[in-house]
Amino acid sequence: MQAERKRPDGVTILGILGIIGGIIGIILGTGMVIIGPIFSQFSQVSETDIADILEDEELPDVNSTDIATGLNELKRLSGSFFIFGIFLIAEGIASILVSWGLLKAKDGLGLVHLYSR
Repeated sequence: MQAERKRPDGVTILGILGIIGGIIGIILGTGMVIIGPIFSQFSQVSETDIADILEDEELPDVNSTDIATGLNELKRLSGSFFIFGIFLIAEGIASILVSWGLLKAKDGLGLVHLYSR
């Protein structure tokens, strides 16, 4: 009769941390995939448009040039948000699958048995 092997505590900790990291990656990636197209909806904003809006408000020390530049940069980076979000979702799924394999003590291709002989 073969003795039951116990999974090392370190492998259990790594598996749990991997699953938590994968879930966080999927959540962040989904947020980036949703936010990316929203940023692309910004039209080119001019300094005069921002200045007109700021005249109505009583905001001290606000520079319309900086706001317009920031909004235009967000539009320019919207595609990067979307692509990086897809990458984070894929990485999160892969992390969960690998961590699940660690917790179930699967050896993948059977290499553990091959080298243990």
